[in-house]
Amino acid sequence: MTTHLSEDTAMRALEAARPIPESVDEVWSPTRADRVLHAVLDQTTGSPRPSRQVSRRWALVAAVAGIATIGLIGQAVIPSGSVGSATPAQALDNLASHAVAITIPDGKFLKVVTTHTIEPTGTMIGGSSQDTTWYADDGWCWSTTSLSDAPEVTYRRDTWPTAEFAALLPQPMPDDPASLVDAINQRAADYVATHPPKANFVPPPSLWVALVADGAFKDVRTSAADRALLIRSLALLPNVTVDEHAVDPRGRPAVEVAVKYSDPHFPDAPQREYRLFLDGDGLVLASQIRMSGGKYYQSWITERSLVDSVPADVIKTVGSGHKTKMVTR
Repeated sequence: MTTHLSEDTAMRALEAARPIPESVDEVWSPTRADRVLHAVLDQTTGSPRPSRQVSRRWALVAAVAGIATIGLIGQAVIPSGSVGSATPAQALDNLASHAVAITIPDGKFLKVVTTHTIEPTGTMIGGSSQDTTWYADDGWCWSTTSLSDAPEVTYRRDTWPTAEFAALLPQPMPDDPASLVDAINQRAADYVATHPPKANFVPPPSLWVALVADGAFKDVRTSAADRALLIRSLALLPNVTVDEHAVDPRGRPAVEVAVKYSDPHFPDAPQREYRLFLDGDGLVLASQIRMSGGKYYQSWITERSLVDSVPADVIKTVGSGHKTKMVTR
């Protein structure tokens, strides 16, 4: 996949490059969008942590999954690059014109490695995990999730997952960005009506659209046309800024889309910020949500490549047939 860069951007990326942390403390398990939504939205309202402790490992897994499934990617809170002179609409229209679909050639597998963290560690719930997924071209995949605070690894054999909130995308997709934004907000409202968050926090329209777009950007099935439409829809959000010449938290050249939003139940609280980093093909590199009190939730894709095979131990553990299976050992 081709990343479209100017010489200037490449130099800035080199100057801003930072080493990857050598270790992470704790980890999470992916998916479960319903549980994810509740966990994330409960955290955004500043609800106190229950005093009774359940199993530390599974409490961490559930809560971090809630945050991470929202598609939070990144490594650390860093200042954004200088926002260019182009308007959000111009910048995103330019990116949309280069959007591509993810393709898996016959006999190959798409390998995606993602790391998720909650920072700072040691406050409330904090930690990280690593997921590796191998997508086959028949709609099935293998995946592993490693937990650094436990020796076990979870292996899965399943159909391609619908990435995070991409399930809220209307089908068929509208033809224009404005109609898409309206449709996502309506479907989100219907979702909240049947899955009320425990803390009664309802994300503003701008946050819903950003979350759904992030999930769709990471979904292997999203077409180039749908990816372009979603990119253009982000320009319609209030309080959105776009930096065409940014670098992501790992120092990679990126287009950064930042959306500020408020919790209507805490009108006097500082605004939160959701940041999404895309490469020149409209593929997600990283995303991050910054909360009050210096906390932030994030994850980043460390590898997206085509490989010839799935590791033998993964296939041995969960099989290769079209049958869902999960093993933790």
